[in-house]
Amino acid sequence: MKLVGVSRDDVLASSDLADKYGISFPLLADEAGALSQAYVGIDGADNTIPGIVLLRRGGTIAYRQIATAKDDRLTAAQLLAVVDETLGTSGAGVDDSYSVLHRWQVRLAVGGGAGQRDLDEDAPIGWTGARVASLAVVFPVHRYVLAGVRGEYGNLELAGHLVAGARLPLLHDTAAIELTGSFGHNNRLDSTLERTWLVGGRVGAWLAWTPTWAFTLDAGVELRVGADQTLPIVTGTIGVARLFEL
Repeated sequence: MKLVGVSRDDVLASSDLADKYGISFPLLADEAGALSQAYVGIDGADNTIPGIVLLRRGGTIAYRQIATAKDDRLTAAQLLAVVDETLGTSGAGVDDSYSVLHRWQVRLAVGGGAGQRDLDEDAPIGWTGARVASLAVVFPVHRYVLAGVRGEYGNLELAGHLVAGARLPLLHDTAAIELTGSFGHNNRLDSTLERTWLVGGRVGAWLAWTPTWAFTLDAGVELRVGADQTLPIVTGTIGVARLFEL
């Protein structure tokens, strides 16, 4: 469909009007009034009567609306509806999803699990319960790629991570399954053990119940990589995410 405007103004006046209002479609200067008279008519002041005319490819009139004033003409939405009804056409389907896949997220989560560690200076390495609370900021790099940072606290330990991974969108882009890897640094608050590096992987999912809030769920394994040993920790978390538009 091609859109054009028609008026009795001359070419210079039409050009000035297009420049003033940023009009990108053609404006036809119907100075003689022949086109106006044929399709909508001319009023007593020798001006084109406001109206909208829909022409088929062969030039026949498919629809015509004559208005009493410029403000009485169809809106853009009404015109598109008339085009679809009159010509039997349809535009691109409307995406009724939240579009949350394109938003960055601030995630707060809590959980627990178990990990291997030095129980104290005199005891051997063993498994012990792990508690964790995390705060993460995640950005959509691509439809299927994400990246961000995550901070964690648990069992007298503070840790910071760089996170990157892949995701699989679900449910009209209102949810996703994620597979991520992380690299970070761990610091014991009681200063009894040396600082260690952390590497790990997690699998998780999130589901948005509004355009700005989502549930999160994940589980994973991380390795504390120290000077003398590498110790694993397995945790799972549940939380909420606040979503923001980029």
